[in-house]
Amino acid sequence: MAIAQVILKAQELTQNKISQAELEQLASKIVKGLLKKFGQKTVTNGASSETDNEVNRILTHVIEVGGIKVMKDKGLVSSNDNDLLMASLGTAWLMNVALGNVLSNNNLLKVYTGNGYYKQEAVQTLANRIAELGHTHRTYNSLPPSKKQDTFTVDELFSFYLGDFLK
Repeated sequence: MAIAQVILKAQELTQNKISQAELEQLASKIVKGLLKKFGQKTVTNGASSETDNEVNRILTHVIEVGGIKVMKDKGLVSSNDNDLLMASLGTAWLMNVALGNVLSNNNLLKVYTGNGYYKQEAVQTLANRIAELGHTHRTYNSLPPSKKQDTFTVDELFSFYLGDFLK
C-alpha cells in the first residue's frame, strides 16, 4: 500500500479528527527542542541508528506519548476496545509519517524513504502501547488511590516525557 493510501486509511481510523499538519507541527516543536538539547550531529546519529539511544527513545515517545495526547485532546479515546485500537493504529501511523517528514525536512535522517520514521512492525507495537495508555486513561478515575498515585494522567505523561522539548 502506498504511503498516501496508508495516510488516508489512518485518517479514516481517526475519524478525520487528526490532521497531518497538526502532527507535523507538534513533531517539529519537539525536534527543535531535541536539536537545542543535543545538537544536529547527535540527533542525526541517534535518529539514523538502529541501536537503543536517548534520541531514539525520545522519538519513540513522540509517537507513543504524543499520539495518546492528541487522541485524548481530539476525543478519540473510545470506551470500545476495538475502536480504541483502530484509532491508536491510525494515530500511530499518522504520527510516524509526520515524525519521519520532520526529521527528513531537517536533514536529520541519513536515509528516508518517505514512509515514516519506523517500519510497520514497530508502528504496530507503538499502536498497541497507545491503546494501553488509552485504556489507562479511560479507567484512571476508577483506580484506587494507591494505584492512582503510581499512574500518570495523559497530560502528566506528556509533560514528563516531552514537556522539556517544548520550552
